[in-house]
Amino acid sequence: MADTAELVVATRSGDGAALGLLLQRHRAWSYAVALGYLRDPVEAQDAVQYAFLVAVQHVGSLRAPDAFTP
Repeated sequence: MADTAELVVATRSGDGAALGLLLQRHRAWSYAVALGYLRDPVEAQDAVQYAFLVAVQHVGSLRAPDAFTP
């Protein structure tokens, strides 16, 4: 199984499956953190969705692919 850095490189190249796996790996942790801060499941889901949107939009600007970590 690919590590995070490999998935980021593949995502930069347009690999949708790599993007899906990358986000899937970080979804539970991201949701737990958002829920801890927001204390509202719907707001936490929205926050995670927005954070992932921003991450995807800027994945190409990461200087080090392994920097994509929670």
